Amino acid sequence: MRGWIVALFAAVAGLCLAMVAMAAPPAPLPADAARGEHLFNTGSCHGCHGVAGVYPIGPSIVGPPLIGPVWKYGGDPQSIFNSIHDGRPLWMKAKGGMDLSDGQIRDITAYIKYRERIATPEERAIALERTPTGPPQGIVHSAVEDFRVERVANIYLPYSFDFLPDGRILVSETGGPLRVIDHGKLLPDPVAGAPVGDTTGMTGWIRRANMSVAVHPNFRSNGWVYLLTARHAANPAPDGPPEIATIWRGRLVGNRWLDNRKILEFPMEGPDSHRMKFDRQGYLYVGTVGAHADYTGIEDEKSPPQDL
Repeated sequence: MRGWIVALFAAVAGLCLAMVAMAAPPAPLPADAARGEHLFNTGSCHGCHGVAGVYPIGPSIVGPPLIGPVWKYGGDPQSIFNSIHDGRPLWMKAKGGMDLSDGQIRDITAYIKYRERIATPEERAIALERTPTGPPQGIVHSAVEDFRVERVANIYLPYSFDFLPDGRILVSETGGPLRVIDHGKLLPDPVAGAPVGDTTGMTGWIRRANMSVAVHPNFRSNGWVYLLTARHAANPAPDGPPEIATIWRGRLVGNRWLDNRKILEFPMEGPDSHRMKFDRQGYLYVGTVGAHADYTGIEDEKSPPQDL
């Protein structure tokens, strides 16, 4: 009997302790992390990484979750500080594009590490699921075809590619060069004489000189290749698009671009989502809607595809 009473009192005491623990307020946010939270969620950080640094909490565009467990450039405080201070390709500007002081960067770093510590199992699971892991391994089964992914070349910030009839691949780099992959081997030299855009004066998050490349359907007979480049407008209107897109046409002979001709120019909100694609009849379609869903191309909405 006495043992039963002791056990009862122990159970009641344990329940009371559990209730006290459940009712206890969460640990206060450290002062530096609190300052970092304000900077993170009112500055530019949350626009890419999500409010609170994790996808389930808010919208995210391109940034990875910031609660781990995968850190591409290191997850220790100094590595995070360096990533914010120096920026990372492609879109991560130095100091977050906000001209942050070193103290403010340390505060944001403290907030990121705080969020990593208090992340829930659900948040961690979703963050891990949505963290890029590289190309798939082995054979991938899809509804259309089975395929496997093989690495054929390392190219710095490619934007688009198109196949030539003989199996070569043209690849446009955002920095300017037009490269050729010849049956699995990247040629050491870019295509000589190919047009190059200019990022000078661009102030947006995305700065690209060269964008889409498209091979004409009748390339075997005419040798035509089309390239879309970008440059900053010399005198943009106060509320107008700040960049200009130019479509060029040239003949590809060996590894040289010949007979260069300017085909079309139009204003662009930013060098982010513009693509070119031919149909089988030789009509060229050009996407002119940027990532912000602003139509900045040809004014006449009824403009048909052009035979260029």
